Amino acid sequence: MWGTQDEENMIDTYRNIAEGIFDGGVLNSMRDDDNNVNRIDYNPPVRLTEDAKFRLNYRIYMLTVFNKPMRKEARKLLAKGEQLNTLLNTEYQLK
Repeated sequence: MWGTQDEENMIDTYRNIAEGIFDGGVLNSMRDDDNNVNRIDYNPPVRLTEDAKFRLNYRIYMLTVFNKPMRKEARKLLAKGEQLNTLLNTEYQLK
């Protein structure tokens, strides 16, 4: 499902921190039958100690740093795919 073991480990660590902060019942109520996330009209309580806040911020930072090169590579692959699609459409008169 995920790209690498490192990414899975970081996500698991984030989840372990998040489960001590966020109310799973509230998070579940935000999802509809198609698993889309919908905003709620209130600010639910969280259990955010200074330590949890520090750890959560760091994990979010690490996920961002880790995913930035992957997003950059994905954009390159998308551009190449679009170029290939254009070439195939031109070469074989596809619509």
